[in-house]
Amino acid sequence: MLPAVKAPRRLSAASIKPHIPIDRTMVLLAFAFAAAWSVTGAMAAHLPRILEAAEQPPCRQCRPAR
Repeated sequence: MLPAVKAPRRLSAASIKPHIPIDRTMVLLAFAFAAAWSVTGAMAAHLPRILEAAEQPPCRQCRPAR
């Protein structure tokens, strides 16, 4: 029912992927973006509670009427 499996061909020198060195600048840039993303997420998660603990309203429109 299934076709016969052919023997695997050897890889030629042209089909092997070339070695590409990792650029240090790109790694540092990726780390900087990841760190900024993590800090932004943490601030978005915790800043409203910190402001409420400091008795600050979350926004100008949400201030209670005096």
